[in-house]
Amino acid sequence: MRVQHSTLTSKASDLKRRGGVGKGDFSKELSAQMSTSDAEESSAASPAHYINPLLALQEIAPDERGAKREAVDHGQQLLEKLEAVRLALLNGHLTLGQIKELQALLNRTHLAFQDPELESIIADIELRAAVEVAKFEQRRQEKP
Repeated sequence: MRVQHSTLTSKASDLKRRGGVGKGDFSKELSAQMSTSDAEESSAASPAHYINPLLALQEIAPDERGAKREAVDHGQQLLEKLEAVRLALLNGHLTLGQIKELQALLNRTHLAFQDPELESIIADIELRAAVEVAKFEQRRQEKP
């Protein structure tokens, strides 16, 4: 496809011939658009008590930030331990110590979180860990 004529370049060249936009033209145009009555209307401040609920929603206490960071770190530790247990199970090298460490982390989790869905997941993991501990103890008793 061949372009025959462009009108956009000719308009831009007209600006160059006129000298373009001078320094400070924007501020002059802006001040011309604003009237004194508009400025007076906008300077009236609304009461600060309307803003307080918004600020309260945005505010996070330092204790809460620290607790959230600690919860995220603990969740990461728990996921790493679960992955280690999963790999040990798949390889057939799961030890009683690994399960006890997982149980200790899970016991600490009950204190940190109060989410019903998370509690259900943790209960399932605890049940599985208890089953694995029972298997280890049963094998230990069977060995002479």
